[in-house]
Amino acid sequence: MADQGQNTDVILDLDGRLALLVFKAGRAAFANYIYAVFDIRSRDAVLIDPGWDGDTVLRVIGELGLRLRAVVVTHCHADHVNAVPHIAQISGCPVYMSIQEHKSLDLPRAQIRTLDGDYSFSAGTVSVLALETPGHTWGSITYVIGKRMFTGDTLFAEGCGLCAAPSGNSDDLFRSLQKLKSRATGDTRVYPAHRYRAVPGQRFDRVQSINMYLRLTDPEAFRAFCNRPNRSAKKPPLPGTVPVMTTIYDMTPIAAPATDLS
Repeated sequence: MADQGQNTDVILDLDGRLALLVFKAGRAAFANYIYAVFDIRSRDAVLIDPGWDGDTVLRVIGELGLRLRAVVVTHCHADHVNAVPHIAQISGCPVYMSIQEHKSLDLPRAQIRTLDGDYSFSAGTVSVLALETPGHTWGSITYVIGKRMFTGDTLFAEGCGLCAAPSGNSDDLFRSLQKLKSRATGDTRVYPAHRYRAVPGQRFDRVQSINMYLRLTDPEAFRAFCNRPNRSAKKPPLPGTVPVMTTIYDMTPIAAPATDLS
């Protein structure tokens, strides 16, 4: 693990082009993972779910000589987007998000790129596939870069996000997880926005083996398990109700599990 402010070596992807910068930030009790995927040749970068500490994120991106080509948002809950307006204002880069949720953010219209359905786009030299994966919210999106899935709160290593009304729906989430199962291969790496025990970057076949939500194949059984009464009692703390941690960050192999920033 790198201490805050310490530069570490860039570890390359298997194809020699991409690297991953991981920030752990936000609530000490339920931290968020913010990711920046970048091309080590062109220095073009894509930033995923910058919910906290935009100044630190921008500073590190600048220190590494990266050119921020896009911010992508998995969904518009506050802990995923709090820093988006600030980062968008400073960088001037486009912000991609679901057409279902784009009104949640106060951004210049010229910078908003709304996504409606599955969609591929290029952010400089970084190719991105956006997959509609509603359920946690009605506009949740999973972003695929190479063989990496950035799943937000749709899929964690050991679970998935809550499906609270009005924007969440367990039937939608079931279909979204089935979709991810059909798109992923065993060696696809999963990078969620939160963790329980397993570090981000687990292989999809490993996630399937430890995640009950992926193992359920019957929609009714999934609905009952997802909406069980005691589950909603375990909601994460609201932003502002618990202490905020000091942001830490590290370089990590994009083709292997992330460094444990615990």
